[in-house]
Amino acid sequence: MFAQSRWNFVILSCYFGVIEQHVLVNLALNKTARQSDVQGGRFAALAVDGGLSQHMMAGSCTHTSARADAFWEVDLGKAYFINHVIIYNRGDCCSNRLREVELYIGLKTETYKIYGFHEGVVGPTYTFQLENTVLGRWVRITRIPSVIDYLSLCEVQVFGYDNFQYFDIKSNWLSIENKTTVQTSTAIQCGYICYKTKECETANFENDKHLCVM
Repeated sequence: MFAQSRWNFVILSCYFGVIEQHVLVNLALNKTARQSDVQGGRFAALAVDGGLSQHMMAGSCTHTSARADAFWEVDLGKAYFINHVIIYNRGDCCSNRLREVELYIGLKTETYKIYGFHEGVVGPTYTFQLENTVLGRWVRITRIPSVIDYLSLCEVQVFGYDNFQYFDIKSNWLSIENKTTVQTSTAIQCGYICYKTKECETANFENDKHLCVM
């Protein structure tokens, strides 16, 4: 079942015969954001200030210089389960600049993976609905390398829920021989994290160390 209100989203899921309610909130609101560079004082933080005006002069849209590698990204502060991402384009002019857009998510900026792509020019808003819930801390919006243009975003909303609310998951993720490990309390937690992590096919729970190796 899926219910939607103006600001919050609710997903009802059943795991191991128990119904759990996950309330999706905008995890990006007022979080630390940055971008490739700044033009005209239109800093990255303007895309997570909660202002939904799509007019540049209203003071709530970002702006970079015209470059091939322009990007915008937000640090959610810790790992969350991410369900979908909404981007808001400019509505006053120049909406064609936001085109061929890519969505990246990672636990670190060094481990970004692409999870969404919008071909062509983005409309007033666009929702990257993830096929599977993604565990991540960093979210980046960019464009394919052939696009050399200004990048402006009037708001970016990252909807998801706090994994710590359901499991005792530690944030000390490590990379060992191309494997990812995370400290958990039970094998069930380990299996659930693998299920919620894209490209995870198998996971081993080391009971003595309480480590989940994927």
